[in-house]
Amino acid sequence: MAVINSTTASELIVRNLRVTAEGGGGYRLDWSLLPWLSVARVSVESPIAAASISLQVTEAKVRFVSEVVHPIFIVTTTQGGSYRLAERRIALEGCPNFRDFGGYINRQGRQVRWGCLYRSGRLSALTPADLRHFESLGIGLVCDFRQLAEVEASPSVLPEGELECADLSIDPGNLMGFFARVMDGAVDEVGVGEFMCGINDELVLEHSSRYRQMFECLLSTARRPALVHCTAGKDRTGFAAKLLLSALGVERETIMHDYLLTNDYLPIDQEIASVLAHYGEHIDPALLRPMLEVRTSYLQSAFAAIDKHFGSVSCYLTERIGLTQSDLNELQARYLYAEG
Repeated sequence: MAVINSTTASELIVRNLRVTAEGGGGYRLDWSLLPWLSVARVSVESPIAAASISLQVTEAKVRFVSEVVHPIFIVTTTQGGSYRLAERRIALEGCPNFRDFGGYINRQGRQVRWGCLYRSGRLSALTPADLRHFESLGIGLVCDFRQLAEVEASPSVLPEGELECADLSIDPGNLMGFFARVMDGAVDEVGVGEFMCGINDELVLEHSSRYRQMFECLLSTARRPALVHCTAGKDRTGFAAKLLLSALGVERETIMHDYLLTNDYLPIDQEIASVLAHYGEHIDPALLRPMLEVRTSYLQSAFAAIDKHFGSVSCYLTERIGLTQSDLNELQARYLYAEG
């Protein structure tokens, strides 16, 4: 039988205990995927008080007096372990791949803070209700990795007020030029996959200055929640999330898990249909899918490039990105809960 250490068990709990909003101030916490987990108590992080909490064998139902924005729950097991859980996907009608990438467990058993780090795709289609929801999250910094043509085609719709927006434009792999080749049928599905792997190599080696700026923005701004995003919220944004979680001491396997969640949240078939409607149905949909989804091999290419040229992610963060030990300590103070 495989031995599961405490950090691994904690990570399994965080990944597989699902929090789902049910409307009307109700939430459901479901741990049916963890038959070995015995929950003793469910509570809500202060200052929010729940109207009622119903605890059953494989789930709990929590109801608030009124709608609560992104509540954080504390699940305590019969073994004494406590874990903070929240709904990972933020339900915005105009931005389906908007999510909180907190909650993960790092190597020291400390948990990344919920409600502090968000990632998403383009923000051009936010509805008035989305804008109210966005504003209620308290986001104070938005790091936008889209290039100018993307921004002009789909300008962000953001709430008014004190919101710092950082233009960190990245054009990985001449994406526009490659897409023209896809439209012309000059590349096959294997070639598309190779191109996407190449993008991740390029993010490591040629765009580190933009990610250095991201960290500078995070460290120089007040301690308010931050959002990193691009057009789809998967490649440039995925690498940003990888670097942030790495700086917080999160393991590669967990980072890969977060990266692959895009396939759960981004409606790939709708994205393909939208591209076909815009550019013409002569494009082979089989060539669009590997461009619009994420695959393990894509992010693994970034890991491989870092290992080859820098030896480790830690060395990449210090040597290429330029983070000092003081910077890392400050990031961990901001984005990790104090206790293990």
